[in-house]
Amino acid sequence: MPGAPDWGHRPGKLRAMSNVLLVDDESGIRVTLSHFLRGAGHSVTSCDNPVDGLRLALELMPDIVVTDVVMPQGSGLDLLRDVRRALPDTQVIVITGAPTLETAQEAVQYGAYDFLLKPVDKEAIVRAVGAASSLADVLRRKRALAEENERHRAHLEEQVAARARSLEDQMRRLRAVMDVAAAIYAGQNLRTALRIVREAVTTVCGFDRAAVFLYEPATCVLEAYWGTDRSGRLEDISGGTTNLSVNPEYPLAALMRGELPYAYTEDFERDHRVPAGATMSDVHHHLAVPLRAGERIVGAITVDNLLSDRPITPADMEALLPFAAVAGAAIDSAAATERLAAELAERTETEARLAARSRELEALHQVTAELAVTNDPERIFALLHGAITQMLPGFMFLVSRFTPEDDLIRCLYGWSTEGRMDVSDLPPIALQPEGMGAQSRVLRSGKTMIFDDFQAATATSTVNLVVEEDGTVYEDESEVESTATRAVISPMKLHGKVVGAIQVLAEEHEMFSQDHARILDALAAQAAVALAG
Repeated sequence: MPGAPDWGHRPGKLRAMSNVLLVDDESGIRVTLSHFLRGAGHSVTSCDNPVDGLRLALELMPDIVVTDVVMPQGSGLDLLRDVRRALPDTQVIVITGAPTLETAQEAVQYGAYDFLLKPVDKEAIVRAVGAASSLADVLRRKRALAEENERHRAHLEEQVAARARSLEDQMRRLRAVMDVAAAIYAGQNLRTALRIVREAVTTVCGFDRAAVFLYEPATCVLEAYWGTDRSGRLEDISGGTTNLSVNPEYPLAALMRGELPYAYTEDFERDHRVPAGATMSDVHHHLAVPLRAGERIVGAITVDNLLSDRPITPADMEALLPFAAVAGAAIDSAAATERLAAELAERTETEARLAARSRELEALHQVTAELAVTNDPERIFALLHGAITQMLPGFMFLVSRFTPEDDLIRCLYGWSTEGRMDVSDLPPIALQPEGMGAQSRVLRSGKTMIFDDFQAATATSTVNLVVEEDGTVYEDESEVESTATRAVISPMKLHGKVVGAIQVLAEEHEMFSQDHARILDALAAQAAVALAG
């Protein structure tokens, strides 16, 4: 269609200099080809026979070997075979002035990258070496990535094993504590354990009312969980806090610092100036004891006899203090168990996320490796389709080409959940002014963007096309309501210049993350090179 890209090869600047070994018995050919390749940015070493060629290859480990076939001191095909065996990432280009079917078959069998006929012109040798260099680079990167993944996997396994050993040690200690606390509760969560402690204080120790708190020493805050209302019934007082740092002389503050074994008052209302009608009004005999886990204070139990106004006796204290010691260990164990459960859940989630990330990276590397060695548009689009639908959410993606000569954006490929879209009816779109449109903002900035409100982003454009999943195009967006509410768009760049974009569209319930943006950015970078041929 008009404006479609030229998918033919376009010689351009090489992405990286390659080390080339040139083997040919004719000095004129060596000089000429060396001149061509050095002019293209490559480093060239040459020799006149395959024996020296193999020695130099093993010594220098070049990226590319260019060899003649027929030479006085041996065959270039033998050199091809030996180099491919010893250096599997090194690509070998065979040149010959006497081509035969048998020679070509042997070259293919031994793994030659390309087979050129003499006389070899500059364009042919530069193109062949450049393409072989790209493949060699991909193979090296793939090998390095595999080694890095292996190191990462081993490190992760060691971390998981060490963490598992640590958790097992903690669980063994916790089981011993829980056995001691079995008389208070068995297998309960922290909140339930605190409620059981609260109920046991009134039913077993005989106090009219009780409340149980947890203490956070870093902030000097007591957090309330369960208490007793003024009628003696169990009351949920969760959310109530007392900041003991406000009044450090307060007896409860001294108790939490470990300076007192308990805090007792015969007239709580008077000593604490409780206003009439408050929860603690009319409370006289009041006792607070710490909940201990070893040497640590983890909370407190407070009791009073509001209903009976009965004094709290030394016998009452003697009953409550040992109970509090056992309860403190039990509560601390329950709290630690919940923390461990949370850590285990987080570790499981992290491991699952890392495993999924590893699978995505492997798939991404596979796709980029295949993109690096193809310039067939249909194959490129098929690879993009497979990668995007596997690794990103969304119901539609579009590949566009941008030509700065006319500032027009043309759709090359489209896919939705209903299948491949016919984009031949999609008209070119003019690049929008600065700050307008979603795709135009990406093309102008050259950066991948996530749009959580895609419709608001596109509303700034002077041209709004709504593309249905079946490929139907509406130039008046009032004719149909688009379901695309989120999008991630990555620019395709070649030699630093933006040449197009890939956009993935999603519905309201789907979210794009920075990981999704990085994946699409990597695909767009490789797709730009592949589509350029």
